[in-house]
Amino acid sequence: MDNTADQSLLSLFKEIRTLIDKYLKTKLNLGNFTMPQTMIMYYLGQSGKMKISELSEKMGLTNSTVSGIVDRLEDQGVVSRTRSTSDRRVVYVELNPEYAKKLQDIHDNLDKYFEEILAALPPEQVTSIYQTLAALRNTILDHLNYSSQD
Repeated sequence: MDNTADQSLLSLFKEIRTLIDKYLKTKLNLGNFTMPQTMIMYYLGQSGKMKISELSEKMGLTNSTVSGIVDRLEDQGVVSRTRSTSDRRVVYVELNPEYAKKLQDIHDNLDKYFEEILAALPPEQVTSIYQTLAALRNTILDHLNYSSQD
């Protein structure tokens, strides 16, 4: 693929991500929460207390970016930070209990909304999209495995 096609593909991925974020924000009634804030809430709801580095890895963002998002959630009273008793350098983040209900509503509806999106496409197109994305994922995994052997 040439550089122009690569750039077009990257632009399309970014545009689709933005559109999905916008769609889900509207459908899930996220209020003042951004999609990254919602994802942090989701991961904390699923896993419980986590380190910033663990959240960063799950989200594919830098520690400083996730820390900034957590700062804003902490300011809103959504999450709390606590230091490890065994290693004061380690800071954990956890979801405050009053946000568990909202998080459960988001979780319950997430699959439903993706099904709505995909239902608007012919089944053969959904199959094609799945196959293409699976091939891309496998290629990325192959590259990750190859580079980790170096």
